[in-house]
Amino acid sequence: MAARLRERLPACRCLMLTALDRPGLLRRALDAGAAGYLLKTATPGELASAVRTVAAGGRAVDPRLAERSSELGENPLTAREAEVLRLSAGGAEAREIAAELFLGVGTVRNRISSAVGKLHARTLVDAVRIAERNGWI
Repeated sequence: MAARLRERLPACRCLMLTALDRPGLLRRALDAGAAGYLLKTATPGELASAVRTVAAGGRAVDPRLAERSSELGENPLTAREAEVLRLSAGGAEAREIAAELFLGVGTVRNRISSAVGKLHARTLVDAVRIAERNGWI
């Protein structure tokens, strides 16, 4: 949503208020153009301060989430690996994913295997859990 807002109204500054406290989602929001990311648990004073900061051209990020995000590191998945995991999380099988993404079944299996390895997961289910927990899918 932040990316669409940035496209349509480039001068508009976006402060996201969310219940989702996943470091990967913070990074995705900031990469999409959000100027701030605050949790719904923020106090009224924190929210007011964040609005003023963003309106003045600055960036406002929940400090606890920012710290967790810096500890987590970068998302190791490619865009295609993340998409394959996202579809897998929804219950799609390799054949269905291949058809939807216009890939070969072998390519889909390779992307799954690569994602599992990069996340140091034991199984596809474990990889999906790790990626979801970190906000990478």
